[in-house]
Amino acid sequence: MRKANKGITLMELMVVMLVVGILAAIAIPSYGNYTRRASRADAKAALLSAAGALERCFTRFNSYAEDDGCTWVSGVASTEGKYTIN
Repeated sequence: MRKANKGITLMELMVVMLVVGILAAIAIPSYGNYTRRASRADAKAALLSAAGALERCFTRFNSYAEDDGCTWVSGVASTEGKYTIN
């Protein structure tokens, strides 16, 4: 009787590495797209908030200028802090 081998061959290791490489090639760009979309959502929310504040100033003071009474502060950061609105 022959003794059973206790290990993996180089060919099995290469097949596993190939499968992992293919999965990584698919997953990494998808993750990048996901983070890009999340950042855009953060920017959109910050811009909508700033637009709302400016419209309230215009409704109240009939002007967007800070010297006319509008106290909207520029340089406001987005919720996650990735963007600053000036």
